[in-house]
Amino acid sequence: MHLALWIGRYFGYRRLTFDLDNASVRQLYRINSLPLLVVVALAVQLIASYRLESTLGDRTIWDEVFWVADIGIRSGTPLSLAVLFAAGMQKTTRATGSWLLVIGILLVLTGAGFGVASIALITFTGVQEAFNLKAGLWTQWSASLAFLAVGYFFVAYRAGLTRRPRRRFVRRRLAAD
Repeated sequence: MHLALWIGRYFGYRRLTFDLDNASVRQLYRINSLPLLVVVALAVQLIASYRLESTLGDRTIWDEVFWVADIGIRSGTPLSLAVLFAAGMQKTTRATGSWLLVIGILLVLTGAGFGVASIALITFTGVQEAFNLKAGLWTQWSASLAFLAVGYFFVAYRAGLTRRPRRRFVRRRLAAD
């Protein structure tokens, strides 16, 4: 949690708190349900893509699993982003926002890892070898995780984690009699 606090404070989120009550836990479950399905589809697509290599062109169940996961990722990512923006319009506690900020940071770091790895594969191994190592899928996963992170950061922002501006008192001039 210390890393999350430091990163949050570095980017201006000074009011982080991680104490959850029952209502905040239920709210986290509701907000995370659809994005979690997208992350599960990413993991299933990863497993299916490497299982497809071992079948060597034969049509198997892994073909169907791969394409269902691909459709789930392509349609689920924008839908998850819309759900996260809708969740950001509702009232969210600071504790829920703090946890969503941590999830968003983890998504950004994971997506950046996939993006850098795919760029490195294409750069150092050549296009054909990078294609064999599934660099195109890694790029798609990086983009999907970035979309989800945007939604999480929006909900965290709407939870009121940023510093509130100070109110300035305006002195009224007394009218001279």
